[in-house]
Amino acid sequence: DGYEMLSLEAAHPALLNILNQQFEGRKLSVLDVGAGTGRDAAWFASRGHRVVAVEPSFAMQQIGRRLHPTPDIEWRLDRLPDLEQIVASGDRFDLVVLSAVWLHVQPEDRDTALSAVSGLLNQDGVIYLTLRIGPADAERGIFPVSVSEIERIAASQNLSATKIDEQNDLLGRPEIRWISVAISRNDQ
Repeated sequence: DGYEMLSLEAAHPALLNILNQQFEGRKLSVLDVGAGTGRDAAWFASRGHRVVAVEPSFAMQQIGRRLHPTPDIEWRLDRLPDLEQIVASGDRFDLVVLSAVWLHVQPEDRDTALSAVSGLLNQDGVIYLTLRIGPADAERGIFPVSVSEIERIAASQNLSATKIDEQNDLLGRPEIRWISVAISRNDQ
């Protein structure tokens, strides 16, 4: 799996900047939404952070548990746009990571999804979201995304969305690039 071959450091340099600038030295509560095989969740857990990994696919969770057999990742079955189980738990997080996830959220569900996710933030919390800029493929559940759309949705919810990085696809797909966005409350 190409995803597991990439390190978090290579895939998310802007996320490292957030950790170093906004959260330096803190042990965080991290929610990894759409955790996939658990690469990012394992990275956070190995550094002593509290990690909840949400993955809607039980099969993918099983792969993640096998690849990263640590009790320091709490796996939960849930899904966007509502994240009903996580919202109902009452848990709050310093950092919510949505890596390669937003493209799978149907456009008509994105307002609801961002509202659910932002409602899980601690007061000074940050959402780190990546946008896959490239061809859509509705049959594979890949929908178009843009910075302007996420900025508009965020503004409508009293959130601030800021583009913080852009990079070519690390798996070598020339038609795809990735944009990282940080989202936080306007009242921080």
